[in-house]
Amino acid sequence: MTVQVARRGGWVELRDDKTEFGSLEDQRLVLTDAEFAEFLAGNTEGPHLTLTRHPSGDYLLTAHGAELRFDEEEIAAFQDGIENGEFSEGAFSI
Repeated sequence: MTVQVARRGGWVELRDDKTEFGSLEDQRLVLTDAEFAEFLAGNTEGPHLTLTRHPSGDYLLTAHGAELRFDEEEIAAFQDGIENGEFSEGAFSI
């Protein structure tokens, strides 16, 4: 299971692929390209998108009052994708 990232029209959406697509539990974090670029550049403490460790051991991605919860393996895969440029703006070019 992973953090899914979608880019379109200057916006970035992050979602948890463990939730059923389009269900009430399918929460999204919506950011501008610039806000997400700040996170990709290493600013994991905000102000727009934050990554924190919850006391339960899970990780929380939080943006604009919404949050998604992931386990250590899911966050490690997400961070690996960041390091490999999978979520950069250029990776989504057609």
